[in-house]
Amino acid sequence: MLSGKRSPRVSKGANSDLSPEISGGQGISLARLFYYHYIISMKKLFIIPGWRESSQYKIYQSLGKLAEKKGYKVVFYDVDWEKSLSSQIFPVQKDTALFGFSLGAVFARLVAQDYKCRQIILASMTPLHSFKDEQIKKELVTLLGKAFIEDICKKLKSKHRASDQVIMYGDREEELGDIIVSLTGHRLNTRYNKKIAELL
Repeated sequence: MLSGKRSPRVSKGANSDLSPEISGGQGISLARLFYYHYIISMKKLFIIPGWRESSQYKIYQSLGKLAEKKGYKVVFYDVDWEKSLSSQIFPVQKDTALFGFSLGAVFARLVAQDYKCRQIILASMTPLHSFKDEQIKKELVTLLGKAFIEDICKKLKSKHRASDQVIMYGDREEELGDIIVSLTGHRLNTRYNKKIAELL
């Protein structure tokens, strides 16, 4: 998990216990070579929580476990909300999937603007038109600060570099999306996670 100045780390799940031990001898064992090849070839999913949320929340950990069952190496990324989003953009590989919730989805999209990736899943994303609508923008400034919002406005582009994009909302949010999760508002829940897992 990356939180503030810390670096992203792989989730402590089923995949973290796969490393074989080398018993005696010199050099790297064949088992270790196979292990390294397995890790390198694994699909990677970044999970980016929403504003002031933590990847340690049970619902995000549950999503990570669902992704691991589908063969993903999961990396949690906790945004430092005291800093600009543009200053925290990190490089990803072309076969990476990015998941973000709420403002975390906006951040995931910013990453995909700068780097090619396989997929971005944008859940309950703060609608991009919000950063152009003066009234909504004013409310966001009150909540998040002028510098934070202006940074997003300057960075946002009409296109990104992801090969595939899926936008999701809860039906109670009354927003348009590719997938609408029933009986759900602006909160990640078990229904949401089930739909996300189906996309992986």
